[in-house]
Amino acid sequence: MRPFGRVAPANYLALGLRAHHYLTDVPVHDVWRVFLPGADQACTVTEIRAVARVAMAERPPAAHVRALFALRRLLGRAFDWDRTPPDPDAWSFPHRISEADRQRSLVQPGTLDGPFTVLDAHSMEAVSEIRNATVHAFLVWADAGAAGPHAALRHPRAARERLDARLPGDDRSGSPLDPVSVAAALVPRCLVREAPLDARSGGARGQQPMRVTAAFALLAIATTSGSAQAPTTDPAAVRVITSDVVNFWRAYDRLAGARTREDSLRALTQEYFDRASPGLREFIRIRLERPENLLRALTLGPAYFAAVRTRSVALDEHVPVIRNGLAALQALYSAAVFPDIYFLVAGFVSQGTLTDSGLYIAAEMVSADTTTPLDELPPGLRIVDLTPAVIPCIVVHELVHHQQVYAPDRSLLSQALREGVADFLTMQAVGCRPTAAAVYRYGDQHETELWAEFRDAMHENDLGRWFYNATTSTDRPANLGYWMGYQIAEAYLARAPDKQQAVYDLLHVTDANALLARSGYNGGREDGS
Repeated sequence: MRPFGRVAPANYLALGLRAHHYLTDVPVHDVWRVFLPGADQACTVTEIRAVARVAMAERPPAAHVRALFALRRLLGRAFDWDRTPPDPDAWSFPHRISEADRQRSLVQPGTLDGPFTVLDAHSMEAVSEIRNATVHAFLVWADAGAAGPHAALRHPRAARERLDARLPGDDRSGSPLDPVSVAAALVPRCLVREAPLDARSGGARGQQPMRVTAAFALLAIATTSGSAQAPTTDPAAVRVITSDVVNFWRAYDRLAGARTREDSLRALTQEYFDRASPGLREFIRIRLERPENLLRALTLGPAYFAAVRTRSVALDEHVPVIRNGLAALQALYSAAVFPDIYFLVAGFVSQGTLTDSGLYIAAEMVSADTTTPLDELPPGLRIVDLTPAVIPCIVVHELVHHQQVYAPDRSLLSQALREGVADFLTMQAVGCRPTAAAVYRYGDQHETELWAEFRDAMHENDLGRWFYNATTSTDRPANLGYWMGYQIAEAYLARAPDKQQAVYDLLHVTDANALLARSGYNGGREDGS
């Protein structure tokens, strides 16, 4: 039996670990299971680590691997790569560890652990961090037995198992990096009962551990930081990144001490814009543009922002719901692919939007509840669902757009299909849609006259009466084009004998007029007139 082997990242992500909350925006790069045959009784992480050190001593890495690490150490000394990065508090993750977990930690947070620094250490799980000029990485040790019956990996000859390790990105820019990848290794439960550890020192006391016959291996893989990862077909591998929300609230706190407008803009620039994730950088390019726009939004709704803060920093809790939504969309359309998902503060310019690089969700627009004051907001925002319940609706709607391949066509009909199909397939996948309920109520009540108006204008390029008109529509709800496209998509799927093919057709529209004709939609009338 080989002493180690690669395991799907989903096996790591399925474990109920604290580390998943600390490192939600650090993607899994690789997962390894390492077999260390021995006693099958339960043991602590510190005991597993002692066994790992013995195993490494007995069977060290290959010569070429040791040479690469030696070269890295040499270059690190020559180019000062291993210095502590500037502004360490902004780039380190201790703020993600709760005070209760800090108090319970068996090792004092901040204790050096080889090249790593301990963030949190419990009997069944420990998290350490390494930060220097070339890498920002995390090492997580955990015993699967503590994560419940569904968490344990099993092998015919091995007892319950696991050790996990996260090792993200590498860059040569010389600046602090966003974490970009994770490597993980898995080991059996306990092999040694004779060597309890001194948790504070990391050393063994008394009798030495029993001889281990299998090697321990840790795969360290570095990838370029500061860029979005390629879209994936695996919902479990999608990165949900929330670091921009943390940075925004740091900027927000600085605003309290700002004496001038220039002070406020400087705070937003330094704490939020300059520290942007790849997703926020793209969103700034396409929508937010400059700090002045964000400051204007903060001035518009100061009470609203203050009220949504607590829920906005807890958006990590919704990652399982998001992954369920991705899986539901994949069940509807098996060829679906998924980009990175970023929560950020958008200044009310968009609740959710998409580019080829990622999906961007406005944290401030999905963090309200029934007590949140809305009176400061424009009327168009007050009818929108701004609670976390809308998150899976936005995610799936935007990811439907990611699957759409439409012929170049700027007509009203084509745009209605783009948005209406996204709303319709979102409803099919997760049972909701992000478009305001008032839009659909009005549309259902006025279907005949709306269809007559739409039919006369659908081949034109003027979208003003149907889309993106929240500030100009005074006689009816804005964005009724979503509702109209939904009716056509619903009619098309209802008529199609092959539902799977129909979903494909709705996502691949080469001729909008032909699809409308095949749908048979005629303003809700059955007579075809």
